[in-house]
Order: sequence, then structure tokens, then C-alpha cells
Amino acid sequence: MDISEWYKNPLTWDLNDRSVDLMMNYLAQKDMQRNGATVFSIGEIIQ
Repeated sequence: MDISEWYKNPLTWDLNDRSVDLMMNYLAQKDMQRNGATVFSIGEIIQ
């Protein structure tokens, strides 16, 4: 898990600009969902 991906890929999340309560902001939730796609990785699987 690379937590920094929540804030940089594909959308840059500037906490100075978007320090909002996510539960009350649908568009911010969707942006975080997009960024979440690269947060988790499993690496190479060897059989």
C-alpha cells in the first residue's frame, strides 16, 4: 500500500485547497475513488 497515491495519481490532491469533509462532498469522493486505483498493489506473482 502506497498511501501517497491517494494524493497524487491521477489527480493532485492539494490539502491547502481541498481539506474538506469527504462525506459531505460527492465530487471529492469521486476524485478520491479515482486516485485509489493505484494505492494498492500485489507485486509479481510467481507460480
